Amino acid sequence: MAVIVTCVRHGFFCRMFGCAITMMSHCERKGCLMKATICTAAILLFISIAAPAMAADNAMFDYQGRVLVQGIPYTGTGQMKVAIVAGTSPLFSLWSNDGTSVAGSEPTGSFSISVVGGVFNALIGDTNIMDAIPTIMFNRDDELKVRVWFNDGSHGFQLLTPDRRLTNPRRLGITEAQTTTTLYVNTSTGDDLNSGLSATTAKKTIQAAVSMVPSRVFNNFTIRVATGVYRESVKINNIHAASPARFLIVGDETTVPSDSASPSVRLTGTDNDSTHAIARSIGFTLDGCGEVEVKGFLIDYYGYCGANVTGGHVYLTKCKATNVTNGFNTAPSTWVQFANCWARYCSTGYGANGGSAMDLISCGVTDCTSYGALAQANCTIGLYGNCTFSRNSYALGCWQYSSAWFVDGAHSITNNTNGVNLQMESLTRIISRVTFSGNGTNTIVSSDSHAY
Repeated sequence: MAVIVTCVRHGFFCRMFGCAITMMSHCERKGCLMKATICTAAILLFISIAAPAMAADNAMFDYQGRVLVQGIPYTGTGQMKVAIVAGTSPLFSLWSNDGTSVAGSEPTGSFSISVVGGVFNALIGDTNIMDAIPTIMFNRDDELKVRVWFNDGSHGFQLLTPDRRLTNPRRLGITEAQTTTTLYVNTSTGDDLNSGLSATTAKKTIQAAVSMVPSRVFNNFTIRVATGVYRESVKINNIHAASPARFLIVGDETTVPSDSASPSVRLTGTDNDSTHAIARSIGFTLDGCGEVEVKGFLIDYYGYCGANVTGGHVYLTKCKATNVTNGFNTAPSTWVQFANCWARYCSTGYGANGGSAMDLISCGVTDCTSYGALAQANCTIGLYGNCTFSRNSYALGCWQYSSAWFVDGAHSITNNTNGVNLQMESLTRIISRVTFSGNGTNTIVSSDSHAY
């Protein structure tokens, strides 16, 4: 006895914030008589967006089809299993009704489905009977498919074929994340076709995880990056978190960088650790972001800089830039807070440019051939805690109406060729908080500049 699922027309309906998109397609083959085969199904899909204090951002879709047993429309209660898959060889399970599907395999658990006159209707993602489908899973551009198993109670579970394609899955994704979310990245065990929603289904690259993040975040949204070497450039564009929430990219949270200590998560611009030939220009690019934090990365061997921040309000914590032209760089209309960061073997360790501002909190910089920290063209550097400048050509420089404020703490400028260099109507405040030792020249101040 065969279970036959015949063809019906199917539609695709997406609704978010009252805006509807409708796409229609037709069955490719009618009157299909293959065993356990689904030629098409009706897929009515909508997004349920919860308020920030309520349930998670979850997706649900209405999956409809028709079941025949020995050519006769089936009526009764059946059992169904469902998974959302991506890829071909290998195949990846992104989600299943009980979370047990791996590589497209049949889930362990099932749910009941009523079939009347051969027609069934299943609300996939209904948390009363199955696991929730995180809407963030659809923030991707590759092809996703729905895979279904059906049991009429007499013949066991049969895979209904072919898998049904979800057209343009990113249209089902969200532009605002209302709930706390975590994605995972692991260069050793991950794959960018994975969902990234658990440590066992991690992405392989940081950029693949970043690409899933919506532009607006209302609760903490975290990308957790496992220990390892990541040979890539990461671009983060126009992502804004509503304070006090943050979008965080977290690597090694435990190691505080120093002259000799480095985080165990490495982002590198070289593909050859023997020659260190540079293959990429910038490690992290953060453009137009708000309340975004990058924490716990060793960033090395990039042609231009370790992290370049343009516009917005950004935090870098426990990061170390080494063997790059510029360690950390800020461009106009930018504020960046560096906390427990370190720069070494750069031309300039920390560079504030064109009307930007940076705060250094207990940061260090050593062995830079130009400046440890440089503010130029109407920029401000605030120094807090205990900052260390050692073995640089110039420890600290301010040019063109720029300033450095030693706000609190006890800072040291030791064993540099030169200490503080002020030029073109620039100034420092509370320089008395600084201990100078072993420098060729402690301060170089032009006639139009001031050191207080």
